[in-house]
Amino acid sequence: MTAEPDQLLPWLLVVFIISRAGWHTFAMRYPAAQQPPGEMYNSPVTRFGIMMPARYSGVVRIVFTNEGLYFSVMFLFRAFHAPFLVPWRSVKQIESTYSFLLLPHYKMEIESEAGRMHVTLPVAVDKELYRFKKKGLTPVLPDHCMPGMDAIHEKVHAMNDQRRCAVFPTLKRGFTFAAHGRTGFIYYKEGARILEIAWEMSGVPQYEILIAPLRMEAWTYPVPEAISEEKKAEIMTGLREFLRMRQLRADF
Repeated sequence: MTAEPDQLLPWLLVVFIISRAGWHTFAMRYPAAQQPPGEMYNSPVTRFGIMMPARYSGVVRIVFTNEGLYFSVMFLFRAFHAPFLVPWRSVKQIESTYSFLLLPHYKMEIESEAGRMHVTLPVAVDKELYRFKKKGLTPVLPDHCMPGMDAIHEKVHAMNDQRRCAVFPTLKRGFTFAAHGRTGFIYYKEGARILEIAWEMSGVPQYEILIAPLRMEAWTYPVPEAISEEKKAEIMTGLREFLRMRQLRADF
């Protein structure tokens, strides 16, 4: 199905306005001819400027290179959002922190002639940060801002255990939607077993929440018992119907 012009024009206008809040300036200052090789990471949140008027939720992609950080966006935002590569010298600070879901992530502050960027990075970039720090390319990466993965996971597990002890006894059979600000969990209870699925609010009009990639390899409680392919399909079907009844569009 092809979108009609009167459907595309409002969306293009929105994307154009958003791009002028910061992305366009960086793209003009640090143009990138092509995507460099390397693993691509999704930024949960990327914002521009001191007042942070432009917020991109789950649509910005990042590749770590020897020259710096390559930024691009998902297909729906490609219009007026040319990719760019910010040099390492513009990265002013990187620190580890935790989300409302008590999940670890990194916060990166970028400042240059093009302006300021505030970038959230998934904890999976830990290996990239250490690799480029070892090469001496990252200018401000103090050791206390980059605790080892074991220490991070230990603290997160303790916090998650506290949350689960408070929430799990209250769950009823089937699906339960729980929100904590712009993030939350969808819980699924079947007998004594519980599965939790993390979500965050979407930054694109096509979806209300983002929960992909959706991994259901094992139950969350009481033990990480593997979930069969048949059970995964059953849960997925139920989850789609649950979200439809709540009038929530998700990216899966």
